[in-house]
Amino acid sequence: MRLPDICDMDIEAAEAQWGFPLDQERRAVLRCMDTVDIRACPGSGKTTLLVTKLGILASKWNYKHRGICVLSHTNAARREIEKRFSQVPSLRALTAYPHFVGTIQSFLHSFLATPGAVEKFGTRPSIVDNDRYEVEAMKEFVQGQKQGDSYDTARKVIPIWIRRNPEYASTGDYVGRYIEFVDKNLSLPPLGTKKQPVGWDSTTGKQLQQFKERMSQQGMFRYQDMAALAGWYLEKHPMIADLLQERFPIVFFDEMQDTIVEQGCLLDALFPERSVVQRFGDNRQAIYHSTADNMTGAHFPRGTVLLMKKSFRLSPSIARLSQCVCADSPPEELVGDTRKADRRHTVLVFKRDRIQEVLPDFCRLVAHEICTGLSETQVKAVGANSKAKEEANKFPSAISDYWLSFVPRQQRAQARLTCLSAHLDQAQTGMITNRSTGEGRTLLLEACARMLRLQGVTDRSRPLSPSTMVRQLREKCPAGYQRLNTLLAITCQTLLRRGKLNLGGFAEEARAALGHFNVESWNPDVDQFIRNTSGEANVQQALQNQSLANDNVFRYQCEAGPVSVKVDTIHSVKGETLCAVLVLETIFHEHDLRVLIDKGYLKGQLPNANPRKRLAEHLKRIYVAMTRPTDLLCLAVFDEHIKDGDLQALEKLGWAIKEVR
Repeated sequence: MRLPDICDMDIEAAEAQWGFPLDQERRAVLRCMDTVDIRACPGSGKTTLLVTKLGILASKWNYKHRGICVLSHTNAARREIEKRFSQVPSLRALTAYPHFVGTIQSFLHSFLATPGAVEKFGTRPSIVDNDRYEVEAMKEFVQGQKQGDSYDTARKVIPIWIRRNPEYASTGDYVGRYIEFVDKNLSLPPLGTKKQPVGWDSTTGKQLQQFKERMSQQGMFRYQDMAALAGWYLEKHPMIADLLQERFPIVFFDEMQDTIVEQGCLLDALFPERSVVQRFGDNRQAIYHSTADNMTGAHFPRGTVLLMKKSFRLSPSIARLSQCVCADSPPEELVGDTRKADRRHTVLVFKRDRIQEVLPDFCRLVAHEICTGLSETQVKAVGANSKAKEEANKFPSAISDYWLSFVPRQQRAQARLTCLSAHLDQAQTGMITNRSTGEGRTLLLEACARMLRLQGVTDRSRPLSPSTMVRQLREKCPAGYQRLNTLLAITCQTLLRRGKLNLGGFAEEARAALGHFNVESWNPDVDQFIRNTSGEANVQQALQNQSLANDNVFRYQCEAGPVSVKVDTIHSVKGETLCAVLVLETIFHEHDLRVLIDKGYLKGQLPNANPRKRLAEHLKRIYVAMTRPTDLLCLAVFDEHIKDGDLQALEKLGWAIKEVR
């Protein structure tokens, strides 16, 4: 079939409608109706341009049974596209047959994995969620037998494997996370330990195959199971690719850089030749899978590439400084908007005992270079790591080193819950809404950790976190860890069924499971936390809420007026446009800004070779952080990480240097 053409008249009409400048770079993307990758720099208006193109095509689309397919990696990206649809009437047609707008995962589930599950196991998936699957796996395998299935030998053997290889701390962990389909042949992973593997033809192997078959027949799958089923179904029915290419003659991908390799390979097999495939993204901002082996950096962009190098967000000086931390070698030119004024972009160098003055100094710079009274949504200080470490050689380790009142997002939400019943109510609401036990398990673990904190249990003089509590149980008291997991599984299932729980019964069973922490009986503070249905449980809770009242917003009164700074992680600001940004040096295996100074990137001394994996991860995170602001960019660097000649090189590149006093 012949796809609609996009002419200059269409482009000029779209430009008038959107008020969005369409230069030659963007016009080339709009006109192109061939398979192509579009690499769009930060602030280039990528999503707006994609929606503009979709609007033009939708207004010209005359096919009743052939549609446009629009796929994104995340639900957030999908929602952003659909939000724009409401602004263009012609786009509303794309939300119905024969078109498809959704995530890559939902597309593969709908067209491949679900029919694969029906054909292979005789059932449609009822659960597709790792957390909820683990709960059901524990019920099926650990707590009893169903329909005559017996896993007696496996129940005895798996704990022996775990003692030899503590990657998994319990039998429930092992079968809930490890026994999954790994490829299109629906193979299961090797059994046992690396030194003592066990065959699938053994008694234990046969029982685990029976277990996996039983879970699949009940429609319970992990995400990886569904990916494998999609590959299995396509391998068995290759004509599916022809049918999908017939239905979708043109396919668009948004945020392609975040797509994992396995999904990318399936999509390549589905749309190899006949369909026009246009993929939008920026591999320099691929930070969501930066610690995984299944990154797509090497797969995007590829083939024919159109570049969008002009940023409407960045000033020329921010573009020039940010270009230095591109993971490409040599880096692609990043063009800023000449209509934006250049500011005094500053490296704040601090001594160990002056780190608490970094945020006030940044506030004064914002007041001087821009103005006061800006919303905290426009001014942010961000770092890669929010988990503090105590070792002296890891200073500064986390965002909280700069501001002691900073509370990570998840802990902040949990700390607002003032009693056990509130934890259980929110756990139930979250699980029923999301059809996943993940949020429920997290809230129940936080409730257990809260009770221990109220009991006076600490972690090396710091408040005990749920992750520390679980780690200590797993390492030092496996029986208690398994008992706690069983309690959480039973509680989550009761809440999912909208059942009622006895608060005292839950608390006492939790106390028994947490016996490693030497809790013989709950003190009055914990009793009040258990019985309370409103109000503060104790002074510690009141102090917590006092620190939460600012919602991680640092407020400072400058001579010129007030300045508010939202403090958060780099991942939280991906895709945002801000007025001013301070990048905080933190540790992620190693100090990020220190490495980028030592390697020459932040000094404009770019190496010839492509960076190795960990260095590439640092570059991508810092690149995302540095390309958020429209006006002012600052870095905070520990003075012990500065060597002779570093400051001169930074100044030569265009950075102002300020010592924090």
